[in-house]
Amino acid sequence: MNTQILFKKIWGKVNPLRYWDLLISPMRDDDELIMQNIDFPQQLSEKLCIFSSFNKKEVVSKSVYFQLKALQKEGFNIIFVSTSKLPTEDIETLGEFCSKVVIKQNEGYDWGAYLTGIRLGDIENRNQLLLINDSIYGPLFPLSQVFSQMSEKGFGCWGITDSYEKKYHLQSYFLCLNSNLLHSVTFKSFCDNFIFYSNRLNVIKKYELGFSQYLIKNAFKLGAYIPYKKICWPPDKKKLNQTHFFWKELIINHRMPFIKKDLLLKNPMRVKNHSEWRQIIQNHTEFDITLI
Repeated sequence: MNTQILFKKIWGKVNPLRYWDLLISPMRDDDELIMQNIDFPQQLSEKLCIFSSFNKKEVVSKSVYFQLKALQKEGFNIIFVSTSKLPTEDIETLGEFCSKVVIKQNEGYDWGAYLTGIRLGDIENRNQLLLINDSIYGPLFPLSQVFSQMSEKGFGCWGITDSYEKKYHLQSYFLCLNSNLLHSVTFKSFCDNFIFYSNRLNVIKKYELGFSQYLIKNAFKLGAYIPYKKICWPPDKKKLNQTHFFWKELIINHRMPFIKKDLLLKNPMRVKNHSEWRQIIQNHTEFDITLI
């Protein structure tokens, strides 16, 4: 087949760099990517959390420790997967909250960290799997309310928020998989065929968007704690990232448990009410603003 035609079949346009990434990524195994794997023995829980972290300063922030403490309170064994090196002091402190700390190369971004944790996590002994990353501050409200409400919905997979950007998907900073999905052939196939892409656009296409679409095609029920249609109706007419454009409404009216770090630190979408975040968090939550 003509190479140019092959590129178009895969990507819809010619992009040799992306095609090269597709060729070389399958050769990488997660065992090759792991630099450290430290166990901290804990009593086995049926609830497992994979926490994906990256920090340019190569430390664990106070806000991350706060999240880990909240997740531990909900009964999760936590596997902390960092794609940045960490000092010994932080690794030892993580042992107070986590059953395992893994340091790995940053292949596959958050999804690569999730899959590494899943493969190390005794999934056959778990009935609930939480995938979460450190792109958020919080929880602003107790997570017990979230888990209590969502446990009654019968979802195979649920998140805090969903999105209609590009294709419908649950936003992957917080994904909870229940036992009917966790022990299915569908999920096993997803994990067995996972590719550690080094290209971020590939990760977004295949996993950020693709995971939800894959589950839908395999007849699993998905849902969000705060569905986009509650914020904007009809949802397909105005496809915005609600964690940025509607952050204020989410906190005040819907008890949104998290706020995105990049909204506060960079405001990449130039949201006009961005400067109100301190006042809103202080007035409507009990979150310690000094953690931000």
